[in-house]
Order: sequence, then C-alpha cells, then structure tokens
Amino acid sequence: MNCDYIDVIQLHDPEFAPSISLLKQETIPALFECRQRGWTKAIGLTGYPLEVQHQIMVECQGLSGDGVVFDQSLVYCHNNLHDMSLYCDPCFPSLKDELEGQEGDGNITYTQFCQQSSIHLMAAAPLSMGLLTTAGPPPWHPAGHALKERCATAAKMCDSKGVNISSLALLYSLSQPEVGCTLLGMKDVREVDVAADLAIRFCGINFDVVEDSTGTHNLRHRSNNDSILDQVLTQKEKVALVLLMDKNGGPFPKVKSNEGYRWNGKGEARKFWVLVAELKEEGDLK
Repeated sequence: MNCDYIDVIQLHDPEFAPSISLLKQETIPALFECRQRGWTKAIGLTGYPLEVQHQIMVECQGLSGDGVVFDQSLVYCHNNLHDMSLYCDPCFPSLKDELEGQEGDGNITYTQFCQQSSIHLMAAAPLSMGLLTTAGPPPWHPAGHALKERCATAAKMCDSKGVNISSLALLYSLSQPEVGCTLLGMKDVREVDVAADLAIRFCGINFDVVEDSTGTHNLRHRSNNDSILDQVLTQKEKVALVLLMDKNGGPFPKVKSNEGYRWNGKGEARKFWVLVAELKEEGDLK
C-alpha cells in the first residue's frame, strides 16, 4: 500500500458476521494487534444496528492489552430528519453499569455511551441512502413502504416552500454538535459543489462555544442544536423544517409512533444468510 500505517481500520457491518463470538475470537484480536504494532493508529466499528455495536464494545472490554478497546464508531441513517435515535433513544446501559452488572440510574443514548467511553462518533448517510431526496431511494433500500411514502411527502412539502429536501437534510445533520464527522456520498461534481456550498455555512460557527448577549455556552450539547440551525438556515428552510418536525401535521409522527421510522438491521442480516444458504443449496454459490 506504500504507507507506513493506516489511520483507522474499521470492522464493517458486524451484524452480518456469522456470530459475534467469531469476531471476538479472530477478527477483533487481529485488529488489536494491528494497533499495537503501529500498523494502524485506531480501530473502529461501523454498522446500522446500534445495539450490535454496543454489545461488541461491552463484551470486548478486557480483550485489549492497553485498556483501549475501540477508538471510533461509525453509524449510518440514525442522524437525519426522520431518525434521530442516535441521540433520542435512551436504551443502552452505561459501560460501568454493564461491567458491574448493575442497573444504575437508567439507560443512556448511544451518543452518551460513546462520550462516556471516549469513543469518537461519526455518522454517515444524512440523506438516509436516498430517502431524503426528490428522486427517492434505490429499489434495494431496506426501509418499509410507510417510511418511503412519508419521506416522499416530506420532499413535496419542502418543494412547496421552495426548499430542496436534500439540502435541508444535510444542513440538519451537519448541525448536530455531538458528531465529529458526517459522511456524505456524492456521485458527481455538481453534488460535491452543492455539498461544499452548504458546508461553508458552518465556517463561522465554533461548535465548542458560542457567545451571545447572555454569555458563553458549550455547543457540544443537544440543547444547543436549535441555536446552530438558527445561524445556518435561510428563512425558507426554517419554515420547511418547522413543517417537517410538526408533531401533529408533519410527515413523520405516524411512523415514529410504531417504530416505522427505521428498519430492522439485524433482520436484514438474517435475510442475507438465508439467501446464502439457499444459493448454496441450489449450487449457485460455492
């Protein structure tokens, strides 16, 4: 590869592995060795189901000789207009409570878990793999029919206000202070230019602190997200965002009430292994 080291090596989509045990026995110790030998500066996890990453992080405590398990976590499709479960679902015990077998004072969000564990958080797919676009998602998208329909409605609502839903969705994701890096896929130069123009709006914002008439505040806190959005959105975009987030007339309340705002990541992995077994049985896969 003609380099002295790799910045970060990620264990990608562990939910598709034959088992977590196999990862703990073979893959993850190999990653630890790469870091110990200096072949990589950091190791991380990627994937859709937050619960799978949480499980691996907790179960791997003690496996690393230097005490540091994972340096980084990359998640996708949980930091967008229809799914903010990264910050809003307190369904994970803290690492301390897990290790001590205690119930503690209550569960925390995945973001809080990463912060407590000194794990750097990254978020990909702010357009939810095409859901939050005027063209809509590709045929293979795992979202349910109801969510696809609601996202299409959201795109039309934005269009009626003279706002492009993809631009609004990207600005919304970039404004989340807890995420250190947002990853966006772009297919051509025009999309790169559009994304760069949107990102430039954040150049004057210090995500660590902001000063106003009432004093200095730490922006790396969930309550300050509105303050950031107020600085980067145009008036039309603010109007469109209010419509989308309306708990009564907005497009997403119904899917949020029945968990339809996201899909079953582990279920998608099970479908994959069923397909593999079928292909092997038919002789199409060796």
